[in-house]
Amino acid sequence: ARESGVIYTSDVNHPEHMGIYTVSGLGDKLVGGEARAREYFLEKDKEPVFSRDQPVYLPRLHHFALELENFFEFPQDIEWAADQQDRVILVQTRPFHSAREVEKGSDPDLPVLCKGQWASPGMAQGPVFRLRSRENISHIPKNAILVTPGLYPELTAVLDRINGLVALEGSVASHLATIAREEAVPAVINVDKDMSEGEDGLWVTLDGCRGTVHEGRSAAAESAPPERQTWMDEKMRTVLKSISTLNLKDAHSEDFIPQNCRSVHDLIRFTHEMGVREMFSLAGSGGKGLGSSRILDLEIPLSFRVLDLEEGLHPSADKQERITLDQVASKPFQALFQGLTREDIKWDHNTWHFDWQEFDRMSSGIFDPSKSAALSSYALVARDYMHAQIRFGYHFAVVDSLMSSNRDQNYAQFSFKGGGAREEQKILRLEAIKIVLEHFGFTCFIKGDMLSAETAREDEPVIGRSMLVLGYLLGRTRLLDMSMDRLDVNDLARQIIEEIDAALAL
Repeated sequence: ARESGVIYTSDVNHPEHMGIYTVSGLGDKLVGGEARAREYFLEKDKEPVFSRDQPVYLPRLHHFALELENFFEFPQDIEWAADQQDRVILVQTRPFHSAREVEKGSDPDLPVLCKGQWASPGMAQGPVFRLRSRENISHIPKNAILVTPGLYPELTAVLDRINGLVALEGSVASHLATIAREEAVPAVINVDKDMSEGEDGLWVTLDGCRGTVHEGRSAAAESAPPERQTWMDEKMRTVLKSISTLNLKDAHSEDFIPQNCRSVHDLIRFTHEMGVREMFSLAGSGGKGLGSSRILDLEIPLSFRVLDLEEGLHPSADKQERITLDQVASKPFQALFQGLTREDIKWDHNTWHFDWQEFDRMSSGIFDPSKSAALSSYALVARDYMHAQIRFGYHFAVVDSLMSSNRDQNYAQFSFKGGGAREEQKILRLEAIKIVLEHFGFTCFIKGDMLSAETAREDEPVIGRSMLVLGYLLGRTRLLDMSMDRLDVNDLARQIIEEIDAALAL
């Protein structure tokens, strides 16, 4: 492509005109918000007059755009390119939804920090947060006025939590500007002053209608509607009832049947519940599935069974009721147990680890738990895959991983819940685990006494390292909640990180 760009058949700022935005080469620099476009505004109701200094393909773009708008009977957002011979190629077209008309309101009576170009209307205020690196996108605080060098597409993920946007460079035709208008996030671009320097936290008022940024708080901004209303809200309101409404609330009710699904949420809820029931039935009192499982003989006091899905065990394990760790062929399983069985983790061999809570409920201590499939931890294994449910006394962990040569499919997921200590002690242990996992690249969430963590799309050795980390953490932090009131969370996390680093070095 010699030139590429975007056409709005009814322009953002001038609906009676057609806006043509163009950049040299491929159009990703425009859509990605990394380049300032050349702009041409052409009348729609009469044939425009073209000059020699304008691109030769401009009349054809104007003609094609009018034909598309007339055909679809709606303003269009068109992507196009012109090749080295100035032939026009239309890449795509879709309905163009301009921003909801917003009253300008009163001009904020505040000092003007900078002026720029209108990109999305509305007025907003909040503390400034300067994005100095795309790696810090996850650190953008809620309700901030985001100051960014460009209109990066990745920032669409944070539009729902910022109040407004100021960009040093960009185009109203970029993807981020388009989404900002759809989500009614005020935005000013191409400002005349570099705002990238200075301390974060300065309170500013952004006037997206006038393209100005002011220092201080504005009564006009405070009186703006608290909820953003967009064309998307109107469209979605008619379909959300069939998408997000949950009618199947009680999984134990007789009404919890497929015939009562009334929304996509109901379908997801029903299939998830049935899937979980099937998974847990593997270790249920009927022993479904675990009849063909093998008892894993370990040097640590953990009651464990393994069920082979496909190539999860070596041929030497055929027809054996009891197997050893080196007979398991599953790569993620081996990595997990490499961490769990490390010699520097201390185990009390007088304390056997299984599901103590279920044991208390079922037996009152009248049978041998090491022989019960229902109380054992277990794993479903294949060569590249494993799903393990592990019971250490009164806490419960689930580890699920795919570890293959296909980087895009690889992941390691982990959830951890429960314990025998007080609630505050259990939470402290989760905080320590979270610090360690985030250090090693996991994304973590804590809700109540449950922690969930995940890492994905990494090469096989990286997933293997993640599984070793999970295994070490499981062994190292078992029963630790009982003493958490005497331990500093950060000191404990640093100590465990140092221990894992030493293990990884080997």
